[in-house]
Amino acid sequence: MFSLFSNKDKKKKQMARSHINALWEILLADGRTHANELKMLYERANYHKLTKKEVDAITINRNEISANKDDIPFIKPETVEERFHFIYDLTCMMMIDGDIDYREKEMCKDYALRLGFQRNFIDELIDSLTKNIGSVSNLNEMYRKLYPIIKKLKMANDNKSS
Repeated sequence: MFSLFSNKDKKKKQMARSHINALWEILLADGRTHANELKMLYERANYHKLTKKEVDAITINRNEISANKDDIPFIKPETVEERFHFIYDLTCMMMIDGDIDYREKEMCKDYALRLGFQRNFIDELIDSLTKNIGSVSNLNEMYRKLYPIIKKLKMANDNKSS
């Protein structure tokens, strides 16, 4: 049967859904929903070419973080750079309401582990992100600024199978 979408397109869509699901879980972690969190969620979805309907399918009727967890599996990005972008977005979501709740921070750390970052670098990475978000103009500048940490992460992960 002829398919309109290649396997690569399907994988990209699944990764996008996984990313938005993770952001949604961070959004819910503190028990409060802030307008800026929702705005960011839909902006990131738009970046990943997900429609509002697709995002709503991820988020609708999810009163608990784990309600639809099995419906959208976590997909680990393939490159260290993509993993950095993922944890960067999660950290931004944690901070966007102006209050870093410990549950959001712990969830970011859990995701960092799932992304393959070694435990001994996670606190340093999350702390560096929270200190530098807002002080740099874009993600690429943040990546360059934190490259020494990322390089350690990459070296650590290249020596360990994922």
